[in-house]
Amino acid sequence: MGVVIDDEWSTTRILKRISYLSIPISYKRRFGKMEGKVGVLALVKLDSYGQAYTQVPYEGDTLIFETEGELGIVNLDVGPKVGLSYTLNSKLSIELSYYYGINDILAGESQWIWATQFCNIVIPYTHQ
Repeated sequence: MGVVIDDEWSTTRILKRISYLSIPISYKRRFGKMEGKVGVLALVKLDSYGQAYTQVPYEGDTLIFETEGELGIVNLDVGPKVGLSYTLNSKLSIELSYYYGINDILAGESQWIWATQFCNIVIPYTHQ
């Protein structure tokens, strides 16, 4: 898991993890077998963690640099969420949704801007 950067000078492994609780508020409208949703999604940060590990060969030996800790992510992200679903039969449907976070989730001063975006494809089964 994470990113591995391997070149002739060094090997670096980078891991970043952010855990959120999502709180959606949406309006949905049915049109026959189709259903549309539009709303707002709030993401509340539960945890964030980062780790970097680098090995560098140096004069016949290997130097190791390691760092880990909190990523410095803001506690709340919010943005629009839209979705469509199609009912295949009485027990099965397919849903597609898209979220676009409008906050820069990286806290503090930085040249980087981190934004949260995701697309979900769900195939729910209803047991009756």
